[in-house]
Amino acid sequence: MALINTVAGGLIVALALFALTLFAAAFTGQDTSVGGSTVRGSNRRTVRRRQQKAAAIVGGATVVLAVLVIAANVLADGHGGGDNATTSPPTAAAAGQATPPASTPSTTASPTARPAPVLWHGKLRLEGYSGVDTATVPPTVVSPSTVNPPVAFFQYKGKIHAGEDIRASSGIAEWTGSETATAGGCANVLATQPATTLSEAPGLRFCTQGGQNHQLGFASIASYDGTTTQVDLTIWSQTYGSG
Repeated sequence: MALINTVAGGLIVALALFALTLFAAAFTGQDTSVGGSTVRGSNRRTVRRRQQKAAAIVGGATVVLAVLVIAANVLADGHGGGDNATTSPPTAAAAGQATPPASTPSTTASPTARPAPVLWHGKLRLEGYSGVDTATVPPTVVSPSTVNPPVAFFQYKGKIHAGEDIRASSGIAEWTGSETATAGGCANVLATQPATTLSEAPGLRFCTQGGQNHQLGFASIASYDGTTTQVDLTIWSQTYGSG
């Protein structure tokens, strides 16, 4: 289209100049040489009329050509054509190519530590001076002074006591967290927050370790009336100090 516009523009300019030359010759009375001889007299008027007609024809053709070029440009612009039009490269879908699937993050779960198996879970009743022996499964309620190895814990005068001869004096530790206790969690509080006695009251929760292999345990006092205590107890297979 650019080449056509250039050629058409050149023709328009050339025809316009030629038409102007003819008009100038026809209306200024200038002699026009024909075949090397000068036209004079009555022939001059005839030549002028011919020149006027030729100028009119050339001028009309120039106008028509200009209109055609303008119309062609308008039509080309209306249809989005032209050499200057830019097009976007076709997408993979338009070109019939398969679109690669979007990458997704890996959902592989990281390995986590498995919870320690529960050896025993149940309720025990403590009365007066009595303790819990975890060397057996299920654990038993005994007098603290009659068993060897010592009990895991015992009650006496409104307090929960760590069993006698518990290694590293870390027989009990209060559990203050709101989450459910685990063997690993109890091992941690026994090592960092050990206690020898805790005030006995309903709702008290504490970790224990005792028995022949120092099994880890978790106790919760369900009720206490000053003499009798109801304890909810869990004993795990994991032992204190085994990691």
